[in-house]
This record gives sequence, structure tokens and C-alpha cells, in this order.
Amino acid sequence: MKIQITKKFSKTTKLVVIPLPEAKLSKNTSKLLPNEIKKDFTKLVNANNFKTKANKTYKFDCVYEKKQLNILVISTGKKANQSDELFRNIGNTISKHLNKDNAGNITITSESLSEKNAASIVEGLLLGNYKFDKYITEDDRKAHQLKTINFLQSKPTKKLKELLTETEELCTSTILIRDLVNSPSIDITPSALANTAKKIAKQNSKIKTTILSEKEIKKNKMGLIQGVSSGSNQESKVIILEYKNKPKNKKPIMVVGKGVTFDAGGLNLKIHNSIEGMKMDMAGGATVLGLFNLIAKLKPELHIIGIVPAVENLVGGDAYKPDDILTAYNGKTVEITNTDAEGRLILADSLAYGVKKFKPECIIDLATLTGACITALGYTRAGLFSNDTKLRNKLTKASRESGSK
Repeated sequence: MKIQITKKFSKTTKLVVIPLPEAKLSKNTSKLLPNEIKKDFTKLVNANNFKTKANKTYKFDCVYEKKQLNILVISTGKKANQSDELFRNIGNTISKHLNKDNAGNITITSESLSEKNAASIVEGLLLGNYKFDKYITEDDRKAHQLKTINFLQSKPTKKLKELLTETEELCTSTILIRDLVNSPSIDITPSALANTAKKIAKQNSKIKTTILSEKEIKKNKMGLIQGVSSGSNQESKVIILEYKNKPKNKKPIMVVGKGVTFDAGGLNLKIHNSIEGMKMDMAGGATVLGLFNLIAKLKPELHIIGIVPAVENLVGGDAYKPDDILTAYNGKTVEITNTDAEGRLILADSLAYGVKKFKPECIIDLATLTGACITALGYTRAGLFSNDTKLRNKLTKASRESGSK
């Protein structure tokens, strides 16, 4: 997929998107568009009572160079009410028309957009266009593939180019996370997650990868990770990624993600309707990998540690049992009352190991830890719990800016 900024209208484009703050084209936008589009646009304006309600769409077709073009006009609303989230939603709206029209090459007029507006549209468009297509036919995959996004701009700026590149990298890493989470556990095993980490590290020489094998986990006396993985024939792994590039932080930031590649609940077996979808119990670990994929491309001046304990929690002859007492990495003993509380066990060993080895300034723990959080907050928000007010405020601010509640 290619994003480009151009002053010249693309003859291969299939869908033209015109974000419109008012019911008329600006002079600069008008100069960049072919006469056929402007003529039909005027007809559309005369035939419709244009409203300035944000994300309101108007669609028409026109013939250009003997080919039919789909034109999508989207109102961006009043300037005082515009936000990054609005433009992400506009991008998502475009993605729905894109799939419908099978438009692999689209043009977006960006004269009326700020650089940030354009980047937000790209984010909404790329993530809105996401389909998990790993296991479908090539023809079906091509049906929704986006090949080129052209931004039609009379005076392209360096800032616009930088923001679009950064946004594309952000979306690529988010899509990597989605693909890992959506893939079945027959393919995404602890070893597969470890191999993904190694591939990510190859992109940037400043990323160092250490993979603790089952033998090394035992040697390090990580008894909680050992216990959880004992019912599976898949070898458990502890994936450690370290990135250091002219860091402004004196001590590293540590991000730990739960990596249970399938959670059957162990001997406290999950009931029907609860066991389906448990391939997703490694979403925290996948997010850590996606984060490092983004870091590899954007090269921030940071020192950051990522840790992913990767295991399966299954039923087997060697599986750990309720009433077992396991010894953690830090020497504390833990009585097992429910084998389906495996996430806090593998995280406890990883957190204790990371704190001792790296002495971080702060820790961010990403976990699909309990369904009770969904019961409390629903499916559209993540729960945030912190004993550090300053860190919590920073994460809340980032949440608002990113549109991830």
C-alpha cells in the first residue's frame, strides 16, 4: 500500500473523496480537480440541501477520461466542533465506501484539511478497512485491498509527509497486533510469538531480543510460569525485548503483556461459550510486540523493555491442580484455588524478573486478565488501574488523544 501527496489528479483513481467544510469547493481545491468533477459537483449542490452536519455524505458518479468515477463528498462540520476523532470517523466512513466500490486507488482532496486532519483520516481509513484475510482466497483478499491513497494538494508540506508516514507505521503495527490476536492458536504458539519478536528486532539494530526457553525458565525458578504451562506440550517462552536509543529517561520504561496463546482454563475448564475465542488471551503480549514494531520504525529516544510470558493453559496429565502450592521467581509461595486464574501467575513471575533485572522507572502491564472488567465497563473501553497518579494521568491523556478509551 502506498500513500502519496500529489499536485496532479491521478487518472487511475477509482474513488475521489472531497472533505468539505462548506457547501462549496475552495479555489485551490477547484483548480486541482478535473472539469467533469466540478461540473457534476455543482449539479449535486443545486439538487441537494447541503447540511454542515459532520460526517454527512453525498455521493455521485461522473465520467472522466471515458471511465466512471465515484465521487464521495463528506461534510467536516463546523470548525469549532472538529476533532481528531471526527476525522478518524470520516476515514472509517471512506473505508465502507471503498469496500463497496472495490476502489484500490483513491484520491482525497486535502486543501481544506490540516496535516493532523489528513493523518487522522488515514488512520480511520486503514484501520476501518482492516479485514482478517490470512485464510481466505487471493481473489477475496484482493477485493478489499487498498493499493494507493493520493492526497491532492497544491503545496505539499514536509510536516504532512512526516505525519502520514508516522500514521501508516502506527496502523501497520496495529494491524500486526490484530492479525496475531485473530490467528488461531494452532499457528500462534509461544514459539511463534518468540519468532515474531525476533523478526521485529531484525528491523532495528537497537532492539535486543532474549528468549528464555523452558529450560531457562526452570533454571530461573519461575515456578508460576512453569505451573501454568505444565498441561501443554507447547514449550513456554519468556520473550524479552530491549530498545535503547539516546534515551531521555534515566531508567527504562517496562511494558509487560500477557501471552496465553490459548486458555482452556486448565483443570477448572471453561464452560461452553466461554472457551471459544480464548486464542485472544495473548492480546497483551501481541500489543507489546506491536509496540516494538512501531518503535523499530519511528526510532524514539527512549530506553524501553518489553516482556511477554508466552504459554498455553491446557488440560493434561502434568497440568497444575487446585490446591497446588507453587513457588514464584521472587521466592513467594502461591496456593492455587482456580487454574483459570493463570494470567496473574505468569505476569507475577515476569514482573518480579523484570523489576529485579532492569529496575524500571515505571511499569505498564497489559492483560486480558478477567472478564469482570468487561462486565463493569463494556466492550468499548479498557480498564485502567494505577498506584502512580502521574503515570495514570499521562496514560489517560494519551487515551483521549488516540481515541482509544
